[in-house]
Amino acid sequence: MNNDVNKKLQDILSSLDQNTLKNGAQSVGQFLNTKEGQKVKQKLAGIDKQKVVDTFSKMDAGEIKKKLAQADLSKFKNMSADEIVNKFKKL
Repeated sequence: MNNDVNKKLQDILSSLDQNTLKNGAQSVGQFLNTKEGQKVKQKLAGIDKQKVVDTFSKMDAGEIKKKLAQADLSKFKNMSADEIVNKFKKL
């Protein structure tokens, strides 16, 4: 990852609660081990990574931090990966 993108990502993540990040990382890890997670992994393997980096580098870090600060993730707390997947399927 190039230095500018890496710095922007670090800046965004540093503004988040570390417990939320830790729990989110665990949830993503659990999700990726599910049947649905394996499908997502396959789809992600085929994306143009440079295009993702280019798009991310054009995003406003301040706006991303603002939206993340406003997000209500409490409804996902203590939910298993399968429960989260089912919740998203119902949307």
